[in-house]
Amino acid sequence: MKKIFILCMAMMMVATSCKKAFTVKVDNASVGIASEVLVIMDKSVWPQEIQDSVRKLLSVPQPCLNQDEPMFDVLLLDEQFFQADKQRHYNIVRFEVTQDDSATCEISKGIYANPQVIVEVKGKDLYECLQCFANQQDEIRTALYENDIQKISSAYETILNVELQRRIKDKFGILLTVPKDYSVAREGDDFLWIAYRTYVNDRFVMIYRSDSTVITRESMINDRNNFCRKFIEGEKESVHPVVTRLAGLPDARPMQLGSKIGMEMRGLWETENDYMGGPFYHFSYVNAQNKCISVDGFVYAPNEPKRNYLRQVEAIVKSVK
Repeated sequence: MKKIFILCMAMMMVATSCKKAFTVKVDNASVGIASEVLVIMDKSVWPQEIQDSVRKLLSVPQPCLNQDEPMFDVLLLDEQFFQADKQRHYNIVRFEVTQDDSATCEISKGIYANPQVIVEVKGKDLYECLQCFANQQDEIRTALYENDIQKISSAYETILNVELQRRIKDKFGILLTVPKDYSVAREGDDFLWIAYRTYVNDRFVMIYRSDSTVITRESMINDRNNFCRKFIEGEKESVHPVVTRLAGLPDARPMQLGSKIGMEMRGLWETENDYMGGPFYHFSYVNAQNKCISVDGFVYAPNEPKRNYLRQVEAIVKSVK
């Protein structure tokens, strides 16, 4: 009996020590639906016109789409309901009344979860707060947008197509976060086209290598058109996707993704001798071997909203390492 008692005591001590030594790791991942922003206000304090103005500033049209879609879907939540579950939302804009003489607008990351962006607007004059928010609207939308891309990319890390990632690495010397839904559509010298096709829409990513050592808007357009004409053909003969030239489109500007310094390009594509088209996102840079590496994501989704599909392929392009 004594031996049994000693054994039981020993087991209890081990169990107790295990509880102290091992702790359960809390999942700190942020939550929320893509392209969504949670706006927190005390609706009894902030007048309807300010609520509407904030919603309007966040719902400007998504650039470089061939149809009007808001940049973000805005969910307005009363301050009293901003509890623990809502605090983990990945994009938050919060308005608070304080006794500070001047209004402030600060952008923070990862306060309650990760990835997360929180924009905090504070002040005692409500209209000064709105003006402060409006003055920083471009910076705010950029921070929320890039966090949206990061959230998608983080999700793709959990469903990674390892075999396809290795194939891209071997061919081009880069790593891309590509989900399992994608497969190789066509491959050639210095070219790889991967696709995710459904019955109603298609998402594509192209990777190609060229001799362009000085990257400009025109060089990116020319390279893209040349590779598409060579490797991508529609159901009809001589139907190829090419860059649409419109006033202000495509938009090209310098961009750095990690250690890679190059240029991004946003715009629309259309098919020669046909009526297909859609949006695309593109990034090009010159590698250590003095070759231009381009990663290009584009969408074909007739009669559907395209904003979220475009962000999905943009997240793949921007994952380049």
